[in-house]
Parts: sequence; C-alpha cells; structure tokens
Amino acid sequence: MQTDWDLIRKVMNTAIDACAELDSLEISLDEKCNPEIRWGDFETGVAVGDFLQRFHKYPEGSQRDIIRLRSRLGFDDQKYRSELALALINTAAACAEIIGLSEDELDREDESFTPHCDSAENSIRIQLENIGVIYKGWMVPEVKTALKAHREKTKGAE
Repeated sequence: MQTDWDLIRKVMNTAIDACAELDSLEISLDEKCNPEIRWGDFETGVAVGDFLQRFHKYPEGSQRDIIRLRSRLGFDDQKYRSELALALINTAAACAEIIGLSEDELDREDESFTPHCDSAENSIRIQLENIGVIYKGWMVPEVKTALKAHREKTKGAE
C-alpha cells in the first residue's frame, strides 16, 4: 500500500495554518452572528458566520465526495478505517481539544489526575506532545523491530 503522506501533510498543514490565521483574528461571538459583517453584498455575499460554518463543514463534504469518487472510479470501498486512518483522525481530534487554551492553561497540571496509561501525563501540553513521543520513540521502532525479526525468520524458512 502506497500512501501519499506528503499530500496528507500538505493538507493538514494548510488546515492548521488557516485555523491559526482565523484564531489570531479573535472573532467575537457578536461578530460571528452579525449578518452585516460580510464579503460582498446582501444578495450574493457571505457573512463571516456563514464562512465559519462552511470552514468546518467543507472537509466533511469533501470526505463524502472522496468516498463517492472512490466508488465511481472503481476503487474498492474501505471496508473499515485502517489503524493509520484512525490514528490520524484521533490525533487531529486530540489537537482540536486545545483550541482556545492559553500557554498557561496547556501547562497547568492536575496531580490527582489518573491518565489512560502509565506513559501519559497530567498536563494537556504533555499529553499532546506524548502522542509523537510514543509514536516515534516506542511504537514505530518496536513494530519495525518485530517485523524485521519475523521477516528474517520466515525468509530463512523458505
């Protein structure tokens, strides 16, 4: 299986950059709800709030289109979401949980918190950073080691 990780990285980075740029505008709830704050006129223009609704719904529509295109182009439907797809989805979801938190809030610790596993921590920042640490420092190397040993063993048995 060949996955275009550069395309995924490009799309994720573009989404992150767009979110960061919009976040830096500090759009208030009143501004989101004001129909007069818009691009274009009232006939054909789009209000800021409408853009923000479309901002998070556009990828959902794209996902549905990609599913339909896969089918129409004769590619097999995904029978289930692979472990890699779920890791990407869950990492993005974990990252989404920190939107709106300050640096101090990210670093605040709760000593009485019991994390989901021994390698997890009790601050939000470290929880998020540990995803990459665990992936790079433990899971990926161990999978590589196990596969290498298995493949050498089965290669010698042929």
